[in-house]
Amino acid sequence: MPRIRLKASTILSVGALAIASSLTLSTPAYAAPQCSDYQTFTFGTPGDDTKVKIRLCVRITNGKGFYRAQGSWSNGGGHFEVDKFEKFDIILRLERNQATYSSGRSSVLANDINYNETGSFDDEIGPATPDTGGSLPSGKWTTDGYVNYNINNDGDGNHTLQLTGSPSITR
Repeated sequence: MPRIRLKASTILSVGALAIASSLTLSTPAYAAPQCSDYQTFTFGTPGDDTKVKIRLCVRITNGKGFYRAQGSWSNGGGHFEVDKFEKFDIILRLERNQATYSSGRSSVLANDINYNETGSFDDEIGPATPDTGGSLPSGKWTTDGYVNYNINNDGDGNHTLQLTGSPSITR
């Protein structure tokens, strides 16, 4: 009966291949966030017009959903400036297959903009999970939202500005 002898390098290669295969086939616990491009808006506020940049992001980590608004502003108020906004709220929705799954107010920025010439924000809501616990169901997940704002002393009341949503993440 012939003897089969394996070299140590062959045994190590087979073992490394088995480990690499198990790592490759496992489901990732974290998917890179997907974000819209920055959207720039100019508001005709008292004094200089205020510019706001906003982008919306979505991420899924360990089966839980997180949705976020990021951005900045310029030509806000200051200590000697009249208030720019009575209201500046960013409302976000976590959507599954274009249907609202969860929603919330991400940012209440009127005071920040009114008291600071420039600034930035990065507000995340989450984790969103099913009522029964566990992981989110499969589907295409996105963040969508709008700005609810009221320019100070213009007499026009509240306005709604729809934002471009994030690209989707498939779970």
